[in-house]
Amino acid sequence: MDKQPKSALLIEKTRKKIFYYTATILMVIFVLIILSRVVILHEQNIRETNAILHYAIATPNEEYNSDKEFILYSKQTAKIYFYTTTDNNNNYYISIDYPNSEYDSDIFTPADIETHLKHAIEKSFAKHESSGNYNNVYYMFESTEVGSNLFCVIDRSVNIKENNALIIGFTILLAIVYLVLILIIHFATHKLIKPVKEVFYAQQEFVSNASHELKTPLTIISANADVIDTNGQNKEWVDNIKTQTKRMNSLITDMITLSKLEENKLNKVSKNFNLSTALDTSALPFEAVAFEKNKQMIFDIEESINYVGCENDYKQIVSILVDNAVKYADEKGLIKISLNKKGKTYLTIISNTGCNFNPLEKDKLFERFYRGDTSHESSTIGSGLGLSIAKTLADNNGWKLEIDAKENLYTSFILKM
Repeated sequence: MDKQPKSALLIEKTRKKIFYYTATILMVIFVLIILSRVVILHEQNIRETNAILHYAIATPNEEYNSDKEFILYSKQTAKIYFYTTTDNNNNYYISIDYPNSEYDSDIFTPADIETHLKHAIEKSFAKHESSGNYNNVYYMFESTEVGSNLFCVIDRSVNIKENNALIIGFTILLAIVYLVLILIIHFATHKLIKPVKEVFYAQQEFVSNASHELKTPLTIISANADVIDTNGQNKEWVDNIKTQTKRMNSLITDMITLSKLEENKLNKVSKNFNLSTALDTSALPFEAVAFEKNKQMIFDIEESINYVGCENDYKQIVSILVDNAVKYADEKGLIKISLNKKGKTYLTIISNTGCNFNPLEKDKLFERFYRGDTSHESSTIGSGLGLSIAKTLADNNGWKLEIDAKENLYTSFILKM
């Protein structure tokens, strides 16, 4: 299976983020809707229950079972008259007046009534509270003119079960709607991202093809310049042509390399290699270049450090960073190459004195063709793609390439592996 280009992976990652964020927001909204529905049904049950109990207490017995609006709840409601006495230890003794009480014997047995009354007295009546509830049973007390007490109780278990069934049904319905919306969003994001992917693929293909096509005329120009140079005429102009041709070739090579890296077309070979030796052999060729520019290069490499990874990618990153340090170190500056291991992390640090860019914009150095404010001088030749290649190589290997800099003082590139 072919590897996807880095741009395509980035687009797919963005699509997944959009999908997950949207799905999460929808889930939160639906959960809030369900919770609000639960609260509404609960409040509705409380209001309805209180209305029934107040109605039952206020309605004379002879009218109790005749009200059409109340007849629906009258079987679930019991009106019990009772007398209480207390002894010296404040113990309650209850006497229920069943003949004057109203209740449906098919629903309430004397044992049920006594149980409900006992719980209600223990929980509320003894504390001089006029109402309360327990286990879906709601009740209310009222003193009568003849010295007895009226106890109204209603069992709302059936209504609460109905409400729970409504909530479950409502939740299932919302879950189905949620799944349908998720599927729609999934296909919609794929459809929306597809044209963007095609644009990126076309861009990558254009860069790759254009770079290869430019190679041919540049080769011809370079060859013709060599022929002209053999005549020994216009040497200055011929040298300029050769220099610019070489520069263009370098730029095109870097563009092709970066394009292949982003398309993951370069095969990485992982193996166990000596990191210390790889760093030394990659950086050493630049020592002569630094010497010619009156700059000093020093090494601080911990010996015999082994690492499992892509040696070629590591060497290419080091070459780019050392070349960059040699180019941009200040006059008579210092370039330091160091390697050490801290715990499980391998640190390669390429530093140079001088910093010709704004440290606040240090991350922009990894952008294509970006240069610091003072680095556009003709004396500093480069494609502007080196650091982009180094960053892409590091990312492809799962390494971290970071910058530490202080304006006019130093610049350090830190590769963490």
